[in-house]
Amino acid sequence: MEGQIIGKTTSASFGYRVDKPVALAIINAVPEVDLNQLNVEIDIARTLVSGTIKTAAAFDPDGKRMRPDS
Repeated sequence: MEGQIIGKTTSASFGYRVDKPVALAIINAVPEVDLNQLNVEIDIARTLVSGTIKTAAAFDPDGKRMRPDS
């Protein structure tokens, strides 16, 4: 998979809740590869920046802030 393009970033900004940059992307399915937590390189104006794919919410993935205590 080295050097293979697997997706395209659609938008990016700073995520104040997670205190780091975040990007939304369309990722192509890669057979037999678990994309969650996969380390990738993102091409930003021909400069490669390292990142990690997250397939769940980066902040409060269990939705506990939105639900009352049970």
